[in-house]
Amino acid sequence: MPITIRPIIEPRAEFSVVEFVRVYADINYNFSIIETAVNAGGGGGGAWGSISGTLSDQTDLQGALDAKEDDGVAAALLTAHEAAGNPHPGYLTPAEGDASYQPLDSDLTTLAANITAFGHSLVDDANQAAARATLGLVPGTDVQLHDATLAALAALNATPGLVEQTGADAFTKRALGVAASTDVLTRADGDGRFAALVHTHAQADVTNLVTDLAGKQPLDAELTALAGLNATPGLVEQTGAAAFTKRALGVSAGTDVLTRADGDGRYSLTAHPGHAPAGGSGGQVLKKIDGTDYNYSWQADATGGGGGSATEVEVDFGTKPVYEARFTITDGTVTAASKVVIGESGKQATGRTQGDAEWDSITVAANPGSGSFQAYCRAIPGPVVGRRTLHYMVI
Repeated sequence: MPITIRPIIEPRAEFSVVEFVRVYADINYNFSIIETAVNAGGGGGGAWGSISGTLSDQTDLQGALDAKEDDGVAAALLTAHEAAGNPHPGYLTPAEGDASYQPLDSDLTTLAANITAFGHSLVDDANQAAARATLGLVPGTDVQLHDATLAALAALNATPGLVEQTGADAFTKRALGVAASTDVLTRADGDGRFAALVHTHAQADVTNLVTDLAGKQPLDAELTALAGLNATPGLVEQTGAAAFTKRALGVSAGTDVLTRADGDGRYSLTAHPGHAPAGGSGGQVLKKIDGTDYNYSWQADATGGGGGSATEVEVDFGTKPVYEARFTITDGTVTAASKVVIGESGKQATGRTQGDAEWDSITVAANPGSGSFQAYCRAIPGPVVGRRTLHYMVI
């Protein structure tokens, strides 16, 4: 007869009690089937069939039997497993599961699937202060602290008017105008509603006012304009009726006013018509320079009238013998129109011997210019060296 063997679960390092019991039952069942079949075949009952050879030759049956645990061993294993206090430490008991995990909840599942990063940052806040900081609602920093006065002001309606405080944290509105006796007047309302109040008292009746006004300067437009000048230094210039400005002292601008020192440093003195020019020296006379009116200069008197005098100068011919030389003689009285009389002097020159000029006499001609003249010197018979003395007169 055919034998149906239940498949046995594949061996593992550990399995649950339910699995262990099922395996144990399957083993017992299989053994009972085999035992029944054997008994039936050998005891005159149903025949198994002819099996030739030994049991080990029946490889399919031998393999199935070798994979089974002995009945006694299986029973011992089950007993030891049931006696263990926690036979499966890798698994949670129902009590441990209840203590460690939140029961499955559809709301929590939806929240976990849809919460944003900002939601996470808010959920993990430890207290109210931290949540306010996350939301940007810190009182006094991000939002206005609650205040009863501000709350009362916020509760006012939109009716136009002036806000009036009537008590602690109590406010109302007052309208502008004259419609009601409680309205507040503007100046325009007052001007249109009331006549100006005129005092008819004589000034003398107001003794304090009379005392205060005694010795005071009456109002004056000129004085008011002067009082309005700024503090910029300068001379006050009146430019019109009750109009004044400032003029600076100095030479910085064309409108500045010169002091005498500014004039002395900036301009030369101008000769006065009809008066002799400054300067000159003893024996000089006043002579016309050209045809310009009052254009005179001090010059030497060459008339021989007893007042003229000659001017002496030294010229140096150098150390190399020469026959002629030209020298520039500076004299402020000389002009291009001057006549200069010049010749050699018999006076001993620096570094010379008295009377040595008679051996190399000098003839001189002068060419006048402005403030100087050129002296052309020629030695006869020559040559000449060293210094010589000349004298000249400006005519």
